[in-house]
Amino acid sequence: DNGGPMYQGGGANNHPLRGGKLTDWEGGVRTNAFVSGGFIPKEARGSVYTGVISIADWYGMFCELAGSDVFDHKAADAFDWLKKQGLPTLPPVDSVED
Repeated sequence: DNGGPMYQGGGANNHPLRGGKLTDWEGGVRTNAFVSGGFIPKEARGSVYTGVISIADWYGMFCELAGSDVFDHKAADAFDWLKKQGLPTLPPVDSVED
C-alpha cells in the first residue's frame, strides 16, 4: 500500500505504474529498498535487482546473517495452542523452513 491515493479526493498520479494506494497493481504495492553493510558480498555491491521481493524474504536472510535460528519456537507453541482451541491460524512465512 505504498502508492499515491488515486481515489476521489486523493489526486495522486503513479505514472507509469498502474493503480495506486489500496490496489494490488504495481502503483499500490511497489516501493524501493536497499541493503548495505559489510555482509554484502563484494561481487554484489553496487548491483541492482529488478525482480520481486517480499518482506518475508528479508526475515530468513537477516536471521542467517545474524547466526540465529529462523524457527520461532514461541510462535510454534502459540500456533499449537490456537489449533487445539479450534481457532484460525496463519500460514508459515515463506523464508522460514521447518
